[in-house]
This record gives sequence, structure tokens and C-alpha cells, in this order.
Amino acid sequence: MWRDKRLAQERRTRIPEAQLHHLEAWGGWLGSGLAQVTLRHKTRKKIYQRVFRRSASLWLIAWLVLGILQAL
Repeated sequence: MWRDKRLAQERRTRIPEAQLHHLEAWGGWLGSGLAQVTLRHKTRKKIYQRVFRRSASLWLIAWLVLGILQAL
């Protein structure tokens, strides 16, 4: 997120959103979410947020399910 924001400020070629979503899907969703809030980057882009929230939700559900299974 920091790198993409810096590139945007410099009006240079940006990191493709698909690549950012790929990193979030592989577990980087928490860091991405914190960076979005801290840097105020991509917080207003509805399409981006929809995909980001879906990925974050899937991770949270997986953690919840694994926690329940371990408790059994």
C-alpha cells in the first residue's frame, strides 16, 4: 500500500489492483487494511473495498472455524 500510494503521488505507473488483492488473499489482508487506514489509500474506492472485504471476511471465517475445531 505504501509503495502504491507513493507511486500515485509521483504520478508513476501504479501496482495493479489484482496484484494487491492477490497479496491480501494470501494472508496480507490485515496489513493491507491497517495500511489503508493509516495511509488513507484506496479507502473510498468501492470496487476495491468490496474485494478487500470479501478476502478479509474469508480469512476471519477460516480463523473462527479453525478455532472452533481446535476447541473440540
